[in-house]
Amino acid sequence: MRPDFAGAEIAPKRGQKGVKRGPNLMSDGKQPPSSGDFDSRLRAARAAQAEITGKRAEARGDAANEKMGIGMRIALELVAGVVVGAAIGLGLDYWLGTKPWLLIVFFIVGSAAGFMNVVRVAKREDARQAELKAARAAERRNEG
Repeated sequence: MRPDFAGAEIAPKRGQKGVKRGPNLMSDGKQPPSSGDFDSRLRAARAAQAEITGKRAEARGDAANEKMGIGMRIALELVAGVVVGAAIGLGLDYWLGTKPWLLIVFFIVGSAAGFMNVVRVAKREDARQAELKAARAAERRNEG
């Protein structure tokens, strides 16, 4: 084994030129900054950016993420109603020997339940959006 420039040793292995072993040093011989140091510098940079823009740094994608979440919930409500209805229908058909009648009935019932859940979620979201809009309008009136 021969010494490397930073005091580490190079141990050649079959098919490799060498493997560095020793302290984790950068090319200039200094230790790399710790992750805690990086976290504190990142927080400081985000705080400085928030001061400059006058906004929270994390708030940029919140509206888009919120709408995506609502869309995913609506899709899940619809699919869950259909799947649960079909599963109940299949189970009852197997148990009672009435294939495929209860599957058809509970598929329709599950679909109706899924649509009702979608309508309920959409109405709740509309009411929440109207409430937010009214609060923003009241805030603008109080500022001006």
